[in-house]
Parts: sequence; C-alpha cells; structure tokens
Amino acid sequence: MRAGELDKYATIQYPAKSKNSFGEDIETWTDLANVWCSIEPVSGAEKWLQQERISEANSKIKMRYRFNLDSTMRLKYKNRYLQFLAVLNIGEKDKELLIPAKEVI
Repeated sequence: MRAGELDKYATIQYPAKSKNSFGEDIETWTDLANVWCSIEPVSGAEKWLQQERISEANSKIKMRYRFNLDSTMRLKYKNRYLQFLAVLNIGEKDKELLIPAKEVI
C-alpha cells in the first residue's frame, strides 16, 4: 500500500455505555484513534419504507493494519459516519486492512 493512497484523515470510534442525568444507560461513541485511510464508494440505493425515504451507501475503507479493530466500531470522516461491517486483514500479513462499511444516514 502506498502512502499517497491514504488521503483521508479520520477518527475511529467505539461504542461505550454511560449514564444520563436520570441514571439510565445510554450509548455514546468514544474516539479510539486518528488514522489515514482511503474511502471508496461501492454501492448506494434509496428506497421507501412506510412513506419515508431511506438512503443507503456502502463503501470500502482501506488503512494500515491495526490489531484492535472490530465490527462494532465506526469511522467518523468530516460529517459522515461509516459503520464497520467486518474487518479484513488482507492476506493475513498484518500490513493492510479492508473494511466494508455502511454509511449511517
């Protein structure tokens, strides 16, 4: 992987539980790391569900290998959030990750 291919600086986030002022559990997102990556669109669709338009966008994210990622995490890039669907170690060489992701719209 060439460094020039990783042209986006983004934040990896993981879900964390905290309590609100009423003592109820709520899910929040906590920053894990800032990384250089590439984000490429793969597919997109719009559909109607109960008279509401729903948009879906699928992308693939490439980045340098990190040992501590899993499919519960997401990537924040500018005002976009991409939920990890899987974390694939290319060739099991611990050099590069391919992460299929679904944009949260």
